[in-house]
Amino acid sequence: MGKNTVDESLIAMYSNYYESDDILQKRKITAVQTLEHIQAVLNGHLPGKLLDVGCGEGSLMEQMSHKKFADKLYAVEVSKSGVETTRSKNIPELVEILEFDGYQIPYPDKFFDLAVSIHVLEHVEHERLFITELKRVSNHIVIEVPLEHTIRVSEAMKLGQQYGHINFYTVDTFANLLNTCGLKIEAIKVFPSSVELHKHMYGNFKGLLKYFLRKSALSIAPSLSTKFMTYLCTVYCTAA
Repeated sequence: MGKNTVDESLIAMYSNYYESDDILQKRKITAVQTLEHIQAVLNGHLPGKLLDVGCGEGSLMEQMSHKKFADKLYAVEVSKSGVETTRSKNIPELVEILEFDGYQIPYPDKFFDLAVSIHVLEHVEHERLFITELKRVSNHIVIEVPLEHTIRVSEAMKLGQQYGHINFYTVDTFANLLNTCGLKIEAIKVFPSSVELHKHMYGNFKGLLKYFLRKSALSIAPSLSTKFMTYLCTVYCTAA
């Protein structure tokens, strides 16, 4: 493995990942919440050319197309099955999707109005190389990660191994990483996963209970709640 190439074990893990019906259903649900999070931090900005870095099987871009979010969509993805599944969706605004090595994005400097990378950074061995490449191809960037560095981080680390999670964040450590990569944080928001995703994962009753517990805790004690429960952090940045 070269230093600028994603670990082969991660590529192998995700090689057939997007062929599972359950995974595809979960991705479809998460795409709806993700676009809502992106819209919340962008506060009305609509991109022209958008790049989805680590697009998975294309559910987010499919949702963006449905909502007419961007004029033109591009994507790069390490998983061959993800690339093939995305292409099969025939998303009208999708200009191109390419398989890439996880670090080197095959587009010119500042080619995009907006680059988004959703639930990718927690998998990345060399975070700063990855973020620097996002900054190279676009002046505007949105990144979302799970906030798994709670008081139960050791448990989160064990659970995350099966999904390839190797980085664990708090709001402060995530913000510090972005700032020290030369990005200016324009907006940062913390969200619970959607009620639909909670119900999909835990069943109707337990899912509703977990969702309202997380949502209420975040509203009442935002700083304290992220120390005990996992949330999602979405950040909109520009090149500093």
